Amino acid sequence: MAALPPGDIRRGQAIFNSTKVSCRNCHTIGYVGGRIGPDLTKIGQIRQPRDLVDSVLFPSSAFVRGYEPVLVKTAEGQIHSGNIKKDAPDEVILTLAADKEIRIPRSEVEEMLPGKVSVMPSGLEKQLSLQELADLVEFLKNCK
Repeated sequence: MAALPPGDIRRGQAIFNSTKVSCRNCHTIGYVGGRIGPDLTKIGQIRQPRDLVDSVLFPSSAFVRGYEPVLVKTAEGQIHSGNIKKDAPDEVILTLAADKEIRIPRSEVEEMLPGKVSVMPSGLEKQLSLQELADLVEFLKNCK
């Protein structure tokens, strides 16, 4: 936190909506965005700036309830990791990424276990400069 320069809300909003990190593909703010990750409309009310930095830099360190990853092992020995989109008697649908889902017939599911790796990609610190990270955090901090 001490290394972060002051952030700018408008630049942070541009980063959130940019294709560089694609936050908007998975997260909703207001009525815009994806529904793969948690809704961030009021994230500034419930999270401190340090929590926001941690969530961006270390997405697998903690999971929001309802967005926990799972591992599904099939009868053929395949292992799929993602978030459950649908858990029905006939099938399981996993979201693997913003643009990728898999349907697994329930009859092929051998085992379902809690996962440890978030669908949100890690390594954003390699894609964002310190200034861009500060701007993104400033924008999220002000989502109230």
